This record gives sequence, C-alpha cells and structure tokens, in this order.
Amino acid sequence: MSFCKGMKDSGIFIGGTVDECIAEWRGIYEQVPCEYITLIWHWAQQPKDDMLEELQTFLDKVVPELEVPDFQPATQAAE
Repeated sequence: MSFCKGMKDSGIFIGGTVDECIAEWRGIYEQVPCEYITLIWHWAQQPKDDMLEELQTFLDKVVPELEVPDFQPATQAAE
C-alpha cells in the first residue's frame, strides 16, 4: 500500500464532492458527537483564494447539513 493511499484510507482526511463530505461528517458525528471541528489547511501550499473558497463552501453547504448535538455550554454545566 502506498503512503498516500494509507493516509487517504485512514479516515483522518475528508475530501470529495459536497455530498461525499456531508456523508463523511455525518459518519463522524454518529461515532463521536463533537462540539468543535478543527480544519487545517496548508496555506503555503495552496493559493489563498482557493483555500478561502473551500472554507466558504464548507460553511455554506456542509455545516448546515450536519445535525449538531445540542450541548450545554461548559459555563452552564457547573451551575
């Protein structure tokens, strides 16, 4: 198995069409309902405008399709 294929198959990286990304994120939420998502892009390796377009697409098309768990804010949990 090549190094790149192993990384791709690891499930750590998500890519593809908007519908494929939504399906991947839904699978993650089913396994581990998370409160935060960390997105990491390598700004030095891709044009800035492409990165900003990807982020905007994620915010506009992927995030609204996710059923975000209804967490009680940590500041209220202690009350």
